[in-house]
Amino acid sequence: MKPRIYTILPIVLAIALPGIGFFLSENNAIDDTPLAIKWSYTSIILLLLWQILNVSWRFKPSIKQFFFLFITIPVFIFIIPLITYYIGFKENFGLEAQELIRMIFLILIFLIIQYGRESQLKIKELELEKEQLAKEGYKAQLKSLRKQIDPHFLFNSLNTLRSMVRQNHNKSEEFILNLSDFYRSTLKYSEETTLAISEELDLLNSYLQLMKSRNEEAVDFEISSIEKPYSHFILPSFALQNIVENCFKHNSMSSKKPLHIQIISTTDGYIEVRNTIQEKITQEPTTGMGLKLLERRYKLHGIDKGVIASNQNGIFKVKLKLINPENERINS
Repeated sequence: MKPRIYTILPIVLAIALPGIGFFLSENNAIDDTPLAIKWSYTSIILLLLWQILNVSWRFKPSIKQFFFLFITIPVFIFIIPLITYYIGFKENFGLEAQELIRMIFLILIFLIIQYGRESQLKIKELELEKEQLAKEGYKAQLKSLRKQIDPHFLFNSLNTLRSMVRQNHNKSEEFILNLSDFYRSTLKYSEETTLAISEELDLLNSYLQLMKSRNEEAVDFEISSIEKPYSHFILPSFALQNIVENCFKHNSMSSKKPLHIQIISTTDGYIEVRNTIQEKITQEPTTGMGLKLLERRYKLHGIDKGVIASNQNGIFKVKLKLINPENERINS
């Protein structure tokens, strides 16, 4: 879609340039004609000239464009004095040298403006293509990352379920329902690049309920309500779950020393995940791609500081920027 300025610009030029010409010209061939008529007549000619040149940009390759202009412009210049003579603006047929120079000058001005416009549109198209390719690349990375996580999580969940069934655990059915809800949501949103904050929190709650069933008293979590001004905002899909997964991956937990996880929204437009730092004796190998990929996904939304991590007084915090859907530049 072309910017509105390119629709308005030819109209402005067609109205303004005749006025400049009339004031600067010492001799005018149509002096006996009222100024309003002269002005309107010249404006119409300039609009037609703009449209002729505008059509030429549709020809590819450039040689076709050249031949179109080579034929059309001389015909146009020939028709102008013919119409002028026919309607009585001029007493003799012909185009004076001063008028010809003025016409060539206007053609050059219009060509320069339109070349700049076409170049700008081309640059924007290339930027959009580059952005789309980057988006698809990061989406592929996200899918690849999820394929690495999901089988491991499902395997552990099924082991937990088997253990619960063997023990005739009273929450076995609840665990199955939570597992079903979680994977149903995962499949539902698997193609989405962003999710509403309410959807993200529902997905996270299903995940945390599963982890609570698996670890019982070893896990303690709290999800606070979102600040009202940000309730309709969005996040990169599965962002909260990825952060919380890291909490479990890098920290130990037991019934005597449970892992505390808290999710709150802040007044500066972030949602924050906090967890107590309880480092494992043996850390699992990690690529560190999770947070880096999340940061890149935020950059696709034009946000540089989308992920802010900090470590204070035994509490690890990760802040995720809430995105205003009204300011979105990337379609999901």
